[in-house]
Amino acid sequence: MNENEFFQRLKRNNLPVVVDFWAAWCGPCKATEPVLKKVSQEYAGWVDVWKVDVEENQELRASLNILGLPTLIVYRGGQEVTRCTGVASKLLLTQLFESAISGVAPTQSTYIIREQLVRLIITATKFISHFEIQTNSEHIRKGADTPNCANQAKL
Repeated sequence: MNENEFFQRLKRNNLPVVVDFWAAWCGPCKATEPVLKKVSQEYAGWVDVWKVDVEENQELRASLNILGLPTLIVYRGGQEVTRCTGVASKLLLTQLFESAISGVAPTQSTYIIREQLVRLIITATKFISHFEIQTNSEHIRKGADTPNCANQAKL
């Protein structure tokens, strides 16, 4: 599909569109795909999702200046609202879909704050899990989980 065909199709579409530019060999594309699918189901009837394989659409990729994958471009009324390149969290994808509906691009600071919050939660969860494993291991090594027969006999 060339650029002209792409934009004609966008103009004919009644709903806002999130276009996922991807490639079969792209690891980040594979990581984003299930999350994108889930979010797109939540917004079904409000936002359309198109998938464009960049290997089959080199001309379109070049004309839209897509340099990294995956690249998600949000269109409303045939006009680009915003774009995002790289692996995207559910929070970020939800924000992109909301932008498609409103026609207003999210601020960069909102992206940054949300992404940092997600990373902080993931890091904290990993730390807590690691701490619990270490604490349980030390507890077992000290014999705290084995019954103290001498103390039970005195009862």
